Amino acid sequence: MSLKLRYVNDESLRKLCQLVSKEELEEIKLLVPEMIAVMKNSGGIALAANQVGITKRFFIMSTDAGVELFINPKILQSSNLRSFDESCLSIPGVSQKTKRFHSITVRYLDINFEEQTRDFLGINAIAVQHEIDHLDGKLYIDNLPTPQKMLLLYKHKQFIKRRNSCYS
Repeated sequence: MSLKLRYVNDESLRKLCQLVSKEELEEIKLLVPEMIAVMKNSGGIALAANQVGITKRFFIMSTDAGVELFINPKILQSSNLRSFDESCLSIPGVSQKTKRFHSITVRYLDINFEEQTRDFLGINAIAVQHEIDHLDGKLYIDNLPTPQKMLLLYKHKQFIKRRNSCYS
């Protein structure tokens, strides 16, 4: 399977991702190396399954321990809302100030399908929230006022045109 990054208008980004069952674990594990390649080639620190067209509830993220797999994640607690300059691999070329929690507690299944509960701070907390939003069919731009969202999407389209003209 050749995974490709999906962009803002792709319908897979708007679908609520389905829970992963234990029977699907081996198939999910096989996807991880290719997802890591897509994430790294795109300059990201995390990647949700639906960003490569798989509408299952998992994502990968670079941590101090390496790239980890997070299956069926759920935020249990959050605190300390802060402003953050957010961007997304599926909307390249732009970023926008958003508000995200600086501290979160998440329950998820790891690569061995064992339940974990873990605290995240700072950029890791923001990345986890961003990826869980993806799994819920949401993009960070959804919370922006309409004029701001329209301007951001216009700038994104301009970025794509410039990038594509470099390759023609």
